[in-house]
Amino acid sequence: MLSTQENVKAIKGIGDKTALLFSKLGINTVGELLCHYPFRYESFSYPLSISALKEKGEVTVQGYVNRAPSTFRIGGRTVTTVNIKDDSGSVTLKWFNSPYIKNYVKPGTLYVFRGIYTVSKGQNVIVQPKIYNVNEYRELINVLLPVYSLTEGLSQNTVRKACKIAVNDTKINDYLPSKVKEEYGLITLKEAYKGIHNPSDEESVTGALRRLIFDEFLFFFLRLKALNNNESEAAPGILINSSETAEDIINRLPFRLTEDQLTAYGEISDDMSSGKIMQRLIQGDVGSGKTILALLSLVNTVKAGCQGCLLAPTEVLAKQHFQYFEKMLKPYGINCVLLVSNIKASEKRAVYDSIKNGEADIIIGTHAAISEKVSFKKLALCVIDEQHRFGVRQREAIMLKGENPHVLLMSATPIPRTYALMLYGNMDVSVIKTKPGDRLPIKNCVADENMREKVYRFIYKEIKSGHQAYIICPLVEENEKLNAAAVTNYTDILREYFEETVSIEIMHGRLKSDVKNDIMDRFSSGKIDILVSTTVIEVGVNVPNATVILIENAEKFGLAQLHQMRGRVGRGGDQSYCIFMTGKNSEKIKQRMDVVAGSNDGFYIAGQDMTTRGPGDFFGVRQSGDRQFVLADAVRDTGIMSLAKECADRLDCDTTTKMFEIKKSIVTDSGYMVY
Repeated sequence: MLSTQENVKAIKGIGDKTALLFSKLGINTVGELLCHYPFRYESFSYPLSISALKEKGEVTVQGYVNRAPSTFRIGGRTVTTVNIKDDSGSVTLKWFNSPYIKNYVKPGTLYVFRGIYTVSKGQNVIVQPKIYNVNEYRELINVLLPVYSLTEGLSQNTVRKACKIAVNDTKINDYLPSKVKEEYGLITLKEAYKGIHNPSDEESVTGALRRLIFDEFLFFFLRLKALNNNESEAAPGILINSSETAEDIINRLPFRLTEDQLTAYGEISDDMSSGKIMQRLIQGDVGSGKTILALLSLVNTVKAGCQGCLLAPTEVLAKQHFQYFEKMLKPYGINCVLLVSNIKASEKRAVYDSIKNGEADIIIGTHAAISEKVSFKKLALCVIDEQHRFGVRQREAIMLKGENPHVLLMSATPIPRTYALMLYGNMDVSVIKTKPGDRLPIKNCVADENMREKVYRFIYKEIKSGHQAYIICPLVEENEKLNAAAVTNYTDILREYFEETVSIEIMHGRLKSDVKNDIMDRFSSGKIDILVSTTVIEVGVNVPNATVILIENAEKFGLAQLHQMRGRVGRGGDQSYCIFMTGKNSEKIKQRMDVVAGSNDGFYIAGQDMTTRGPGDFFGVRQSGDRQFVLADAVRDTGIMSLAKECADRLDCDTTTKMFEIKKSIVTDSGYMVY
C-alpha cells in the first residue's frame, strides 16, 4: 500500500517529468494529490442527429468526415474546417489556430464531436469541438468525469488516472474519531476521497462533499478556537482616538458618507479608543465604500504616533489601494509604502528599512507585508481587505507583528450576520448596505445565444462612447490541448464582430503575475477596450470607465459569484450594465437568473443562492485558491457549518491535538486549505 507521505512518483505511471509538472501545482506527495479536488464534473449525453441542432450552445453530434480537413489563413490566424454528415444532414466544424486537427480526423471515419453550435455569417457551425472515437465516447455516457485545475503539459487523463490509483492503493488514516462520524452521519475519509475523485454516481459525490466540507469547517473552527483563547489572554490594545486630520478628510470628500458608513466608522473609532484590542469585521456589498473607512482608521492610527498596515490578496488590488491612499494622504504628509513580491530586491530592502525605522506610516501590500523579513516599529492597526482570501494563520501572523494591534477585516462576501458571527468568533460585525448616492443602479439583462449579435452590438456602442467592457469566460480554466485552443482564441471569435480598432486582451490564471499586472494596468488606463478574463478578475478592482460586463455561461456560476463579478462595473458615475449570457435553457436556470437579474442586493442574492442550487450545481467555475475554503461555502453550506461549529466546541484539547497530527501526515495546511 502507498503512504500519503510518499512522493507522487510512487504512483504507477508518474516519472520525474510528470512529477515536476505536479509540483508546479503544489502537489509533491500522494496526500497532496488526494486533496487536489476537481472543480467540476463533466457528464456525457447521447449524440444528437445533425438535423436536431436547433438551440445554440454546447452540443454533441456523431458523424462521418466527408473529406480531409482544409486549413487557411485569415488576418494572421489559421482556420481549420471539416464537414461531417449523418443520415439526417451535414454540418461544418471549425477550429482556430489548430492546424494539427488534420492529424486527428480521417475521411470516411465515424467520430463523435462535442463543441459549441452557433450560426456564423449564415452558416451552421460547431466551433472548437473535441474529438472522440465512437467506442471511447460510448464508455463515457452516464459517467461523471472529474475536471481538475492543470498546468501546461499536464493532461486531465494523467491527473484522473493518478488520483484513481492514489485512492485505491493508499492507506488513509482517518483523523475524525469514530464517534464523530457516527453522530454526524459522515462517511470515512477513504470513502470521501473515492467519492470525489472516482464517483459512481451523483449520490457518491454528495456524500463525499458533505464529509470534506464538514472537515474544512471543523479544522477552521478548531484553529479559530485556539486563536480566540490566545487573544482572550492578550494585553489591552493601544489607545487610538479620532483625529482632526480624519475629520478634515471627511469634510473634503467629493461625496457624503452614507449613514451606514458613518455608523461603521463610529463603531471602529469607539473600538480603537476603548483601550481594548479591536476585532471587527466590516461587511459591505460591492461598491459600498469600505476603503474610505480603512483609510480614515489608518489615518487616526498614524496621528496617534503608530503604524498601520493594509493587506490585499493580490498585487493588482494592493497597487490600486496604494495609488488611492498616496493621492489622498500626500497633502497631509503621511508616508505610504507599497510592499509586494514583484518589486526589485533593492526597492524591497529600502521598504523594509523604512518600516523598521518608522519612516513608513502606512504599509500597503500582499502576504509579503507579513513575511518574516518585515519588522514594524510600532504596528497598531492591520486592515485586511477581502479577508476571505486570507485566513486564521494570517491573523495569527499579524498579531505577532505588533504589540496586540487592532484588526479590521473587510469583506464584500455577503454572509448573513448570524453566520458571520459564527465564522469570526469573537469579532464584532458592522454591515454597510447602502451605496454612495452618486452610483446609478446597474441595469441587468439575461440573454441567450439567439441574442449574441445584439449583445455584441451593444458592447460596441459602449466602446464607441469611450467606455470599456469585461467579458468573463469560464472556459479558460480548462487546459486540455483542444479545449485550451478554444479559450485562447475566444478573441478570434470576437473579432468576427468587432473592428480591428477595438483593443481586445485576454487574461487568465495561467499567466504570470507580472503579465496579469501589466494587463490590468493597461486596462485601468484605458488602453484595452475589452478584457476577456476568467474569474481571476479580483473583487475590488476599480475601473470606473468600464460600464458593461458580459458573463458567458452564467448558469455555471453561483448567484453570489455572479453578483461579485457584476461589481466590476457600476463604479463610476455613468450608467453600467451586466449581461448574463446563458448557454442552456431550462426553467431552473431561468429561475436562478431571474433572481440575480432582478436584484442588486448581494445579501438577498446570497440567501437565494442557498435555495436555488442543488447538489448537481455544487461546483461553480472558479480559479483554484481563490477563497478561504477549498470546497466549503459559508453561505451555501450553513447547515454543515453549524454542525462543525458544534463539534469543534465539544472536542477536548487532547483529541484535537491528535486530529491535527494525523491530518498533517496526509497533507500540510498550505496544500489542503487556507486557515
